[in-house]
Amino acid sequence: MNTMLKMARTGLAVLLSSSAFAAPGEKGPAEPVGNVLRFSGTANVPSQTGTKPAQFKLEIRNFSLVSSAETVRLAAEGFTVFQLRSGKIDTLISGKKERRSAGNFWTVAAGESMTVTFPPRSEAAQLQTITVVPVGAP
Repeated sequence: MNTMLKMARTGLAVLLSSSAFAAPGEKGPAEPVGNVLRFSGTANVPSQTGTKPAQFKLEIRNFSLVSSAETVRLAAEGFTVFQLRSGKIDTLISGKKERRSAGNFWTVAAGESMTVTFPPRSEAAQLQTITVVPVGAP
């Protein structure tokens, strides 16, 4: 079964949060310096049973991250695909820390959040996210 049909059956939704970036030394969580919407559209996924196709809103975003004393937190309400486009980062997802390098892909499951920190000698990174939100999802 292909991935889109699995998502149609499980009703996965995605929500990424971002706001202003906290400068080094300031209290509170840091957020991405930049958050650019690159694509937004709707896809109709045919049903295997011949019923009405499932509709999904698709978004592609680019996030710019800059090293800081604070961590960057990205929260996903559902299935999210991430790609590190440039730089090196450390991610913490469900208690598991992993080093990511440019070109790496990974996912974050529904209800989880991801914390990003920078390893030594890494000062900036670019992330791209793909979000899939079922139309009519709460």
